[in-house]
Amino acid sequence: MLCSCLTAVVSVHAQSAADTTTPVFTYVEQMPQYPGGDAAMLKFINDNIKYPPAALKNGVAGRVYTKFIVDETGKISNIKVQRSSGDASLDEEAIRVLSLMPQWKPGKHNGTAVKTFYQLPLTFRMQDAQPVQK
Repeated sequence: MLCSCLTAVVSVHAQSAADTTTPVFTYVEQMPQYPGGDAAMLKFINDNIKYPPAALKNGVAGRVYTKFIVDETGKISNIKVQRSSGDASLDEEAIRVLSLMPQWKPGKHNGTAVKTFYQLPLTFRMQDAQPVQK
């Protein structure tokens, strides 16, 4: 299940040594949104995810916890595995699918679009020999 919770608490982190002038927010008044909402995001992921053949053959399943930045324009960047599934092929597939995502509606703080961290768990499990992602 995906959850995007609104909160008034603001936490800011520097993005990287290359870009320390623009803060990246963890929580903002209006969190970033996938175009069409969570249902559209699930459909996009289900339509684009490819269960790694070796993982499918070996019955490997797991959850990949990802984290990425949605910038002020809604572009996704800095996709990282925050906690591995334990199988590198599942982790790599999660990153591949997230990198295909279209532009999001950016997060806003004090009415201004800002860079915002977003966390998204992807669950790989087999059902009737077909991968299912939630």
